Amino acid sequence: MDDTKYQKSFELILHAGNARFHYLSAIQAAKNQEESKIYDSLSEGDREMNEAHECQTDLIRQEVSGNGVDVNILSVHAQDHVTMAAVCKEQAKEFIALYHELDELKKQVQKLREFIKQDV
Repeated sequence: MDDTKYQKSFELILHAGNARFHYLSAIQAAKNQEESKIYDSLSEGDREMNEAHECQTDLIRQEVSGNGVDVNILSVHAQDHVTMAAVCKEQAKEFIALYHELDELKKQVQKLREFIKQDV
């Protein structure tokens, strides 16, 4: 594997790792009710995933054009990072929806408590 092919694996790891970090940050922002940070983090995660996909596309182009791409532990590790980031994005969407629903339920419980206090 030459240096440029190592470079693509490292780029994949970098961008996919960054994407995963941003998706996890979006979950944390949802937990902390930081609405603007949720969408900023998701957007940054998507931007990093696009970069990772560009790296993958470059590797696919090389393979298709007859310049075989070596598969080794580093390239497999890089693909693992991409997969984990993709899974993290899907989980982030679910957690964000759950935190929003939980926040709504908390508001309803608080209103109910206030209503009960008025009647007492």
